[in-house]
Amino acid sequence: MKEILLALCLLHAHSSAAADAFDEARAAALTRPAETIALFEAQLPVLSDTPAWYQRDWLVLSARAYTRLQRFGEAEHNLRRADALLNAGLSKTDLLLAAGFVNFMQQKYPAAFYWYQCSAHFDLPPVEQARVDMSLGQISYIQGDFAKATTYFEQSLAAATLYKQPALVALLQNNLGLVLWRQQQYQPALKQLRQAMYGYTQLQERYSLQMASLNLLTVVVSQQDWPAFDRYARSISSTIDKKAPAELQHYLALLQALRKTTRPVLPADLRQLQQLAAPLRIPGLVQNAALLLQQAGAGSGITPAPALNPQQDLRLPQLEQQCGPYVSTSH
Repeated sequence: MKEILLALCLLHAHSSAAADAFDEARAAALTRPAETIALFEAQLPVLSDTPAWYQRDWLVLSARAYTRLQRFGEAEHNLRRADALLNAGLSKTDLLLAAGFVNFMQQKYPAAFYWYQCSAHFDLPPVEQARVDMSLGQISYIQGDFAKATTYFEQSLAAATLYKQPALVALLQNNLGLVLWRQQQYQPALKQLRQAMYGYTQLQERYSLQMASLNLLTVVVSQQDWPAFDRYARSISSTIDKKAPAELQHYLALLQALRKTTRPVLPADLRQLQQLAAPLRIPGLVQNAALLLQQAGAGSGITPAPALNPQQDLRLPQLEQQCGPYVSTSH
């Protein structure tokens, strides 16, 4: 009897430690993806001995972390491993969203849209459907279909508000602010972005607050409202310090350089602006930078996204059985 109790205690302790490791990895994934990968790699020797749902959760989480580190091959490898587990009857939503995210971060927007729109084949719970609608809205926004983006974002916002998802509400306020900016509705855009910043402040979501703050500065730069820029930049610059992700620091430096640059842009300033924009990889920041540089006469605008390439793109055979043929879908 003592041996059985001891075995049960050891099993419980191992399960608790594994759960703690996953929770720690999930908390780090957004801003400290290298930590997530280290925790994932520590699980690898025993991962195949764990339940299928647990393997899937680690594989999908690590794929997102690899993606943030621009290690797309490893991200896609882990998603293929997760796809092979779908025969065990697991939920498909997280894998579907991760597949979209990996493509989105590579600026393969038609490929990302294929995975996101696959949600139409499933009867998802309202909060999961809200996450999918938000993702579909991002694709529509970044490809210039602002009416459809607004529809997706507003659908998602209604569900996020109803089901009390404050982080998703703040993200959607941020996204709606960007849509309004692209439609040259500057004051409503700033209002939405300030609401997003307030929400992230309440949630203590530092990274998301930094992103929303940079989006607000982007709107002000596009207006060339330099007194407003100086007013906002004083507080925002203090939050995006040397501890902030390097890409956010680069983007802030680009905004500050645009503030100082005379118009028309001189050749030396042109080179500096292009050098500051070059390290950007987050799709939203890449697109914002392209638009601001074009407006300043220092760039050619947004680069078109590549079309689907079935021979080279990420393919997930089990999920594709549910999603339908891997072909371009109108959005």
